Amino acid sequence: GRTKAFPSASDIIDAFNFTTEFQFVDVSVINLASSGSNTLTVSAGADTTLHGNAVVRAVTSGLFRIVALTSTVDIYRIG
Repeated sequence: GRTKAFPSASDIIDAFNFTTEFQFVDVSVINLASSGSNTLTVSAGADTTLHGNAVVRAVTSGLFRIVALTSTVDIYRIG
């Protein structure tokens, strides 16, 4: 398995051009690994908080909602 961090809150806010609090975007993380032991674990970047199951099993995907706050970001696993 591998771990991959989300970008920092400031990079996410800039990339999605969030201008006010509570703007959000949904992002799919797809694990194309063919072996069941090759999980992908997402982790929080700087000034981000991750809520929910961070493990995306092989041959599946995870849906994450990224919500902008003042200068931080909350990331929720929604699917």
